[in-house]
Amino acid sequence: MNDVRRIGPGRGSVIASLRELWGGRGLLRAIAGREFRVRYTQSILGVAWALAHPLVLMGVFTVVFGKIVHVGSEGQPYPLFSYAGLLPWTFLATGTTLAMRSLVAHVDLVTKVYFPRELLPLASLAASLVDFLIALGVFLLVFLAYGRVPGASWLWLAPLIMVQAVLAVGIALFTAALNVRFRDVKHVMPLMLQAWLYMSPVIYPMASVPDRLRGVFALNPMAGLVDGYRAVLLHGHAPDAALLLTSAAVSLLTLILGWAYFHRVEAYFADVI
Repeated sequence: MNDVRRIGPGRGSVIASLRELWGGRGLLRAIAGREFRVRYTQSILGVAWALAHPLVLMGVFTVVFGKIVHVGSEGQPYPLFSYAGLLPWTFLATGTTLAMRSLVAHVDLVTKVYFPRELLPLASLAASLVDFLIALGVFLLVFLAYGRVPGASWLWLAPLIMVQAVLAVGIALFTAALNVRFRDVKHVMPLMLQAWLYMSPVIYPMASVPDRLRGVFALNPMAGLVDGYRAVLLHGHAPDAALLLTSAAVSLLTLILGWAYFHRVEAYFADVI
């Protein structure tokens, strides 16, 4: 068992790790493709489940917060307002939850074969990215149904998705490694994500946050991301630069810390999994 987990000299080097990850890109595609297929195989709706989650939440939020509670929506139709916030949120929540379970779910691979272990949580995120792109396509259809036409501001989706991916990878690496040692992480994760949802401007607009809390609130990377998605998709302008830069900085720090923790405990995965 020790031989399996200690193969691969130089794993402590960032450059060596990146080279190994690049070399394993074929395996990453294979695992991600298999995970995507398995998730929807033998289900009644198949890939349509990738659409059901944000659409159902959009419907619930529209009725509860748009019609009953009358939460502000920045002058936008509440279905569009909520869906634009749910796009980044659903990707983060679904991707990190699946990635958190990835190492334990592939115990045979982890204990018997050497490969860059990061590929497993990354594959889960890659499969969830496909869901995200499908949901984005549905958003476009809803957007057109409201008589809207995408503008040049949509080009900002590329950097927003990059920042979001950096954040998701950092969380995925940390929680996947933590779940190997502490199996109750899988019970804590949904609760943490639920709390994080309400602390992010998914249901309500960023403008509703009191000025005295705005600085602290901006440290939540999803605040800048959700607000950025709405800016480019609904309002037709670039994201708030300060919010986006703050989100990018916190996301990068999350990636560094997540990667560092993953590699610190990686050598012991085969012993405790």
